[in-house]
This record gives sequence, C-alpha cells and structure tokens, in this order.
Amino acid sequence: MHGTLVLTDNQHIYKTFSETVLKGRLTPSIYDLDNFPKRAIPAENPKPWEEHTEYNRRQLPKEAIDYLKKMQTVAFLIIKDGKVYYERYSDAHDKNALSNSFSMAKTIVSLLIGAAIDDGYIQSVNQPVGDFIPEFNKGEKKKITIKHLLTMTSGIEFGEQYMNPFGYMAKAYYGDDLWNITVEKPLRHSPGKVWKYQGGNTLLLSFVLEMATGKKISTYFSEKIWNPIGAEQTAYWSLDKEDGREKSFCCFYATARDFARLGQICLDSGKFQTTQVLNPYYIKTATTPINFAYDEQNEQVNWYGYSFWILNHKNMQIPYFRGILGQYIFIILEKNAVVVRL
Repeated sequence: MHGTLVLTDNQHIYKTFSETVLKGRLTPSIYDLDNFPKRAIPAENPKPWEEHTEYNRRQLPKEAIDYLKKMQTVAFLIIKDGKVYYERYSDAHDKNALSNSFSMAKTIVSLLIGAAIDDGYIQSVNQPVGDFIPEFNKGEKKKITIKHLLTMTSGIEFGEQYMNPFGYMAKAYYGDDLWNITVEKPLRHSPGKVWKYQGGNTLLLSFVLEMATGKKISTYFSEKIWNPIGAEQTAYWSLDKEDGREKSFCCFYATARDFARLGQICLDSGKFQTTQVLNPYYIKTATTPINFAYDEQNEQVNWYGYSFWILNHKNMQIPYFRGILGQYIFIILEKNAVVVRL
C-alpha cells in the first residue's frame, strides 16, 4: 500500500488520517497549530485595545447565547467605535487563545496584495501572473492576471472537495509540496469569465507575493500589517514543511482580539487608529462586488470582491472574512463596528 501511495503522489494520506479519523473527527480543527510546521509572526509593537464605556454591560438575548453554544462558538467579539464593546468566550477558549482562521486567510492575502501594489512590487491587479510564476508564461495561462486570482475567476480547475482525502485540498492541507501541486493545474474556463471559489487561487497569490517581494509572506505580513496594527499576540502561519511555504488559503492562527484588528483597518479605509496601514482605494475596491463574472449556475456574482465576501443585509453592504468552520470577521460601516466569531 505504501508503494501505491508514493507512486500516485498520495503520501499525505498518512497525515490526513492521523490528524482526523484517528482523533475521532472527519475535518480539520481550529486547534491544529501544533500538528504542522509553522512560522511565527511576533507582536513587536503591541497596542492594547481600549474598552468601550459600555463594555459588556449589554448582554446578548438568551436565544442568541443558546445559538452560539449550539454552533460551538469559542469566541464572539464586537468592536464599536474602535473599542472593545462586547466579548464572550467558551469555557475552552479565552482572549489569549489562538484559533485557526481557515479561509479567512484568503482575505489576509488580498490585503497583502494591496500592500505590495502600494510598495511597487506589483504594478497593479491587472499584471499577469506569468511575470512572477514561470509556469504561467505560456499558453492560455498567460492571460491570467492577479485580479483573476483575487476574484476567483482564473478559470483553473483545482478541485475544492473538502471531504475527498485524495483531492487537491487534502493534499494542500496535509501534504508537503504546495508549489508543485498548484502550478500544474489546468484551465477549465477562459480567465475572467466564471467565478469558482478555490483555495488554489490564493496559493498562487502567495507565490506571486513571495516572488515579487523576495520575502516569505509571513515576514511581509509582519512588516506591513501585523506590527502596524499593534497586534498583541504572536500569530502563526502553518507551513507545508519545515521552513516551507505558508498554507495561505487557510491556517493563520491568532486571537479574536487580533483578528478584529484586521476588520478594523478595513472599516477605517486602511487605517488603524492614527496609522495608515493600507491604501484606502484598494480597500474600497476589494470590498466592492465584482459583478463582471458569473458562477457555474450562471448567476451574476454580487457577493464577492477581491477575496472578500459581501453580504447584502437590510440595505447594508457588509464585507466579511469567512472560514469553513464558522470563522467570521464582519465589517459593518453603518454601525462603525467589527464583529468576530470564531
């Protein structure tokens, strides 16, 4: 059996089963940090949140609390007017506990693309991916731009079947060679036409960032975002192997309070308190529905931007980060609020 797994490039199966089935579950966990190699992102410039004058004075209705418990919520946090307004944690979690972001990391990578454009490492979102990744400098893949990756319209077929232990996502999460399993994938649609949510697009963005900046994305993130926003705790990004590449489609670990800072810079047009961290124009564009593409059911995509999800609710357009096990950062401009749920 071992030989078959090696010959079919499925050695990741050992890790998949040891970290799921043998632990009595079928999916990854928010507490997977120590199960994989990781890169630390130190909090070198901590700026503690102020607490709102109404901090935790108003309690959630019993029905809401019961629902949070039913959905196994470990952290629920509201930032209002730039201050901690409400927070609640499960017995197994507290304000210093780290949680897996899962796909909220895709939105973090989008923010890094904005930083790299501002720094001049990338010309614009319309720059071809082939300028950075040689495998994309030939054939139809030459047409793929950074914008196509940001908007999930590259046309590449990666496969996003989370329950398939032999699929692309299992290899990406549990395997040890993100580059080779990602750059080899074929086109299925012409770039810019069809929206299909796939983590491989985000991995390609992180490869672009690495090639453009000459830095690991954790290092660049630390310099451009994590320290400028005054994160209080060291964060971590899981790697495919020791000193390898970040699993940029997922697996960024931080506290609820520090995740909220990422929402706050989006709420405040790229600014955190008095520090301009990211370009306001990029934030505005990234959180606006793309509208130019259609999904595979031929429905116009008005719920997605540059790796931001967008909720239309009661005449409010609410951008948000989203992870597969219910991780959310909601950015509510009309309420001057950020809501984090882990």
